[in-house]
Amino acid sequence: MASYSAIPAPAANCKCRRCSPCRLYADVVNNDDLAVETADILILSSAVATHVRARQTIADILAQFRAGKWRRYLSPDCPGVTGRSTLLDASGAINLRNSCALDPDYELTQEDWVVSMRAGQSYDWIGDGVKPHLSIQYSLDDGIPDYDISLELTNAQISARRVAATYARLYLETEEGGSPEHKGRYYWMAIGAFASKTVARTFDAWQVKTLEVLSKTVKDGLGKGNFWLFCDISGWHWYHNMYRKSFDQCLSERNSERYVREVKDQLRQLPWNTEALPKINNLRVSPHIIAGFEKVRQFEQATAAKRPDFQFGNLIDLANHEQGVILQPLIYNDPTFAEKIDLQRSWWVSWASPTVELVF
Repeated sequence: MASYSAIPAPAANCKCRRCSPCRLYADVVNNDDLAVETADILILSSAVATHVRARQTIADILAQFRAGKWRRYLSPDCPGVTGRSTLLDASGAINLRNSCALDPDYELTQEDWVVSMRAGQSYDWIGDGVKPHLSIQYSLDDGIPDYDISLELTNAQISARRVAATYARLYLETEEGGSPEHKGRYYWMAIGAFASKTVARTFDAWQVKTLEVLSKTVKDGLGKGNFWLFCDISGWHWYHNMYRKSFDQCLSERNSERYVREVKDQLRQLPWNTEALPKINNLRVSPHIIAGFEKVRQFEQATAAKRPDFQFGNLIDLANHEQGVILQPLIYNDPTFAEKIDLQRSWWVSWASPTVELVF
């Protein structure tokens, strides 16, 4: 693999002795900047034909990360342990439900590898605003291991731009299932688009980049809040677009703890998932969401003169959900994040803080 600290375009290269060339994906339909969003490592079948070969292949990949400027990423909800301890549960047995990433500097024994990788394990790093997540799992096909190995790259700046674009499409009713005659009903989405784009621009500020040298807390916090707010609030709007007749009935059914296994497997791959989901009530509905979509219904039935009142009501209801249900428990209640924000507000630091501006 080449360095993932800067991935300019799909033409970038990945290198792996036991891999075919990597496939890098950009969203060329909705975004023209060609920034890579996902990368598939195409592992040669011979490299994972046995457990011994698969273990060596992953060891080679881990070595490349160690040789770069990556550092291990540890979720705040995971114990700060190293070595084999990252593989074990509280009783000292191998954790077959491990949601925390392993220590990339520790080499698993062959016996531990065979036992643990059947259940699935992962490694996380961070560097230059990019968060790689390497996951490994295998199943048995007539006694022969069938490995599923994937590398996902999360770039907070690119993610924030994608979020802004999706919010804009929802507001403009050009997203899937949109209703152009009702443009303006999702009023929060218009403000959300500007806010997310502003977050993306903030990551480029020299002040933020300078602060990142000392601590990544603020940048990680902004990226985490922006991403999981999107995961929560966009889902309600997409379902309302696609399945309006059952929307009210199904509002109370959303709960990430009750998702089917396939969806839970996908959630497990998302950044900060083990930390975020419990703090944001596992994506359950809030009274603010119910009230906000009631304003949407009233907007659809109102005259042109009355519609601005319902737009403003929708904005306030969803802003209360955004701040009180998602961002406050997820990032602002984090004492480390709050400490860094307070530091930026102090008189001897605030002079160098980025100018707050709304990016159009």
